Amino acid sequence: MSEIIITFSEPWYNEPIITNTAFDEAVNNYVKELIRMIKVTDNKEIKETVLSGLKRNKEKYGKRYCPCSLERTDDTVCMCKEFREMDKGICHCQLYIKE
Repeated sequence: MSEIIITFSEPWYNEPIITNTAFDEAVNNYVKELIRMIKVTDNKEIKETVLSGLKRNKEKYGKRYCPCSLERTDDTVCMCKEFREMDKGICHCQLYIKE
């Protein structure tokens, strides 16, 4: 079986996922589908603001909590639970769009 490598364009996803099993290939197919469904906003100001807030929260709290949320729980780690559970829509911070 050939090796599959997936890379992400977001700055916090800088490590490629390397797989070589049938299970890993199935997971990678699922991830590819998610990547196809989820887009990042084209608005440069929103992108810069949210990404700097995520970076600040990572440095301050150890996790990339949503900068738009006052809560700091596992449900508010980016991509937040609210967005992950949406069928379609825009996340609260307007960074991600699910089509």
